[in-house]
This record gives sequence, structure tokens and C-alpha cells, in this order.
Amino acid sequence: MYNQIYRMDNQLPKWREVFISRRNGWRFFYFRDPVERARYLLRQRPYKDHMVYGPTWAIDPEGDRVYSEMNSGDWWRETQDRLPPGATIVPLIC
Repeated sequence: MYNQIYRMDNQLPKWREVFISRRNGWRFFYFRDPVERARYLLRQRPYKDHMVYGPTWAIDPEGDRVYSEMNSGDWWRETQDRLPPGATIVPLIC
């Protein structure tokens, strides 16, 4: 597992640098593009068995709906239905 993580780290999106104007002067700011970062995470083989690409429904033994993960909520299905065919939602918790 360590070797996989090490290889993943070598492929990270590059750091970007910007100067931001503040009231008390200029600040130097480092960041990684969040879209590039999401693409990077989605390509990782160690995560492939843990990824969910669509909405899910779960019902308990009493017949009540169970909400356990982000993709089990109504918002996922409603948002997914508005996307073009072949597209999926990629929620990121930061």
C-alpha cells in the first residue's frame, strides 16, 4: 500500500502561486486547482472499489428509507437527473 500511495503522490497536480491584494498589502498564496485535484482522485486505483457513481436507495427491514451516505439523499438523484447522459456528480467534502 505504501508504494501505491508514494506513486500517487508523485502524480499530484502541481502547486500554483498567486499574489492576492489585501488591505494590509500583498499576500502570496499557494493552491492546487480543485478540478485537477478531483480528476486526480478519481483516477486512483486504490479508491476504485470505494467509489459510487450514482444515487442509491436503501430500505430497512421495516420498510423505511435509510439515509447513510451523500448518494442516498434525494438531492443526488434530482441533480443527477439534470445532467447530460454519461455525466455524474462528484461531491467533494473539504
